[in-house]
Amino acid sequence: MNDDELDSLVRQAQPHADAVVAALDLGRGGQELLEEIMSTPNTSQLGPAGSGPVPPSEPQLDVGLVERASAPLRRRRRTLIGVAAVAAFAAAVAGPTIAFRGGNKVTVTPGHSAPAAAGDSPRLLLDDPAWKITHVDQDSPAEGEIRFTNGKRALDVNWRSAADYQEFYDDRLDVSKPVPVTLLGRNGVQFTYSPNDFAVILPPQGKNFLEIRGGGNKAAFAAVTAKLKAVSLQEWYAGMPASVVTPDRSAAVAKEMLADVPLPAGFDPSTLSIDYAQDSYQYGAYAVGTVTCAWLKDYASARAAHDEAGMATVDKALKTSRNWKTLKTMAKQGGYSEVIWEYADKVAQRKSVGNYEEGLCG
Repeated sequence: MNDDELDSLVRQAQPHADAVVAALDLGRGGQELLEEIMSTPNTSQLGPAGSGPVPPSEPQLDVGLVERASAPLRRRRRTLIGVAAVAAFAAAVAGPTIAFRGGNKVTVTPGHSAPAAAGDSPRLLLDDPAWKITHVDQDSPAEGEIRFTNGKRALDVNWRSAADYQEFYDDRLDVSKPVPVTLLGRNGVQFTYSPNDFAVILPPQGKNFLEIRGGGNKAAFAAVTAKLKAVSLQEWYAGMPASVVTPDRSAAVAKEMLADVPLPAGFDPSTLSIDYAQDSYQYGAYAVGTVTCAWLKDYASARAAHDEAGMATVDKALKTSRNWKTLKTMAKQGGYSEVIWEYADKVAQRKSVGNYEEGLCG
């Protein structure tokens, strides 16, 4: 069974795909699938990595912690995997006019092209109030994703690097025969994973190409994709729900998220700005992970110097992590909080924290 077939089975078995995947034997699922699971907030909490103690004299990479800590912070580049995690979204869209956060409205029309901005990444919204936005993630001009849901149905919009188009296209030929379609005023092809699972790939335009995947029968899929509208970067940001952090709001959100988080000496929260939109889970992992990284850097230095006072300072700060509001909120959605708490436990036990930079420092 290939990855696309597995993804199709997961979609059919449970609308909240991450909850189902989280119950599988991840040890055999492969690194790429693990990253996909951890990159999206889910309804089940992953347990501890279970790795044994690392002898102080032999610092090693704590693979379990690094895998689970780094996954929410990096782009999941999937060249051969067709996993489309189903998550919930929230966007207020009505008729031919889209209502944006703050009460502003803008009219969009089919075929309207978004201006060159943020690396010419495509900006799409759904012109249907029944469909909600719950997840947005982008950390480079080349790749990103936005997902919409309506009850048990989901629509995944991914923009990927144009350089990867042929590889994705060739891979989808193993799914089904491509059928020509027109979407967003452009010619593309549609693939059928199952009678209730379809994907459209549009050829590269500029630096990106689009892959749009969703459920429902063929007619329902065609009807919802026809309601996708391209908007400007400013309109796209304005259309995001409050749960999505946009660059203009990142400084204020960082201040709020870190309100009860002890900061290392000299740490400047204003450095936690972002260039692209991220949902609050992803941004929370970035903000809290960056602070924790700074603390662990102090701890590693103190431990190497046998500086008990320095280690105690870090220990005192990280002991409070189980009460950090941001981590408590994130713990209801996914497993990232557990990663921070495991590092805090290692500090409390004066153990090596291994190669924490890869997992937390971006």
